[in-house]
Amino acid sequence: MLQDLRKYYLVTKGIIEARKIWALVRKDEYDRISAELQDLLIRSWNDATTEAIRDVIRAVNNREAFTEEALDQMIAQLRVRLGPSFANDVAADMLELQTSSYVAGMEGILAFKPTFNIVDTRALAALERYATYPVLHHFDDQLQDKIREFGKQIIEGGLNREEAGKLFMDEFAKKYNVQSFRYWEGYADHVVTRSREFGSINGMVRAEIEWAVVEAQLDHRTTEVCRHMHGRRIKVSELVIEMNRIIDNDDPEKIREIAPWPQAEQISQIKTKNLPNGAKIPGYHFACRTVLRAEREISERNTVTGSKMGKGVGRDDKKKLNSLDAGEYSNWVDTIRSKRRMGFDPDTLDKNLAQYAGSLGIAEDADEYLKAGRGIIRNANGIIAKVNNTPDGKRQFEFHFFSDAGTAVVGDDLQFHSIRGLDNPAGSFAGSLSNGLRLKGSWED
Repeated sequence: MLQDLRKYYLVTKGIIEARKIWALVRKDEYDRISAELQDLLIRSWNDATTEAIRDVIRAVNNREAFTEEALDQMIAQLRVRLGPSFANDVAADMLELQTSSYVAGMEGILAFKPTFNIVDTRALAALERYATYPVLHHFDDQLQDKIREFGKQIIEGGLNREEAGKLFMDEFAKKYNVQSFRYWEGYADHVVTRSREFGSINGMVRAEIEWAVVEAQLDHRTTEVCRHMHGRRIKVSELVIEMNRIIDNDDPEKIREIAPWPQAEQISQIKTKNLPNGAKIPGYHFACRTVLRAEREISERNTVTGSKMGKGVGRDDKKKLNSLDAGEYSNWVDTIRSKRRMGFDPDTLDKNLAQYAGSLGIAEDADEYLKAGRGIIRNANGIIAKVNNTPDGKRQFEFHFFSDAGTAVVGDDLQFHSIRGLDNPAGSFAGSLSNGLRLKGSWED
């Protein structure tokens, strides 16, 4: 029971400690802060629930029947212990970690440790307000109804208080706290992300930076929303407006109205300037890893100077392809060409290797095959953006790179989808123009 809960807590804590160490090795300040906040919330919640369960169960531990009144009393006690008392226990340390994340966001832009002004003070006050609210109401929002429903089942079963107490201890150990630990892990990431992004935005204002770029962590875990947002260019002045809308609100319950999390279907076909409220500042969802960075100059070889839509592109795909401008496609080309190591879907690698290695003039060796793909990307003299189906039926960006050696197709997960040699690259490129968006740049010279 409680021993099982402690085992799960110790395993979770071990994972967090490993994350802290790995963050230090990689010099990832955000990940370190997030791991510290995870540790704080999970450790404090474990202590609070362990103590509360023991005290509350001890109070109902007798042979009398477990009644509706006893259930109400138990929930009332838990609400205080796991609501205001818990929130008060973590408030000061959580604010300190939020402040560290905010400062790290500013330092990442300014490259020096800033002094706070009234703008920073207001931002941190709002961040504290929004972060504290879910901690204060976690029991009410996530656990109270489940505990009440479980208690009613016990009452219907005619168990006495002692038997009910044992069942509640077991339920907390095996279910409620496991769910809460997982929630706090994701919540810590969210709090650190939002604090960091507010700091980054105010850092950009101080540095008089005009444009920010959305940068997602592109891999198999990336959500559709973050894939759609990656590479988008947003005016810093628009980010400030959205941030101030959040800061000026005094009611945490209205945050979902002021800055709701964007949905993939909302943003996949609209231009950046038309993004809805809540779709500009990360995090875009729970445990979001996407960040804002200051726009930087992209090398000429990766700069998209224009585009031309193929005649065979469908209406919906045309909207998706037109949702990004030349500068945003430049960010995608730069992202792909800057990737040092790019994998291949393991489910299709062997098939593609056997089918196309010969056309590239190489042996059926995976390393050589991927090396050939990177060479095609590096030396491409034609690039086409397309929208294709994923195995699970979703529509995703694909970038087709053409060189004299062949073609390489890269998805928006930064994985190769195809690498093949061509007898007539120019002919293949021309044939692909009809159902894609031709990206123009210096590579065509």
